Amino acid sequence: MRRVINVSKTPFELVFDAGHIMIDPGKMVELDDAMAAMARKQSVVWDEEGNPEAFRIEIVEQMTEQQLKNVLAYDCPMNLAGKCSSGPFRTLEDLKAHLDTHLNQGVPERASPRKQ
Repeated sequence: MRRVINVSKTPFELVFDAGHIMIDPGKMVELDDAMAAMARKQSVVWDEEGNPEAFRIEIVEQMTEQQLKNVLAYDCPMNLAGKCSSGPFRTLEDLKAHLDTHLNQGVPERASPRKQ
């Protein structure tokens, strides 16, 4: 199994015999080795002369830490529950700031203590 990531700014559709998989920008998915190789091959971006210029899909294990930081995106965990549609967030700081908005929703104000 290999993890691959869409490093482009647009969704990538991996097409194969049994169907297709949509990989959003900055998203990582795990594929078997043959599917990962197929995804990378299908993701070639060609220049005007017909030469391979770049890939839209990269194999995570072959990327440097800096390359990963440049493309990773973070989703709000509430997205999975269908309770939030914000994101993706480029930095953990942005995600944390967003999560703070969830924590502040619906929190009742504390009553001030009464003096007796």
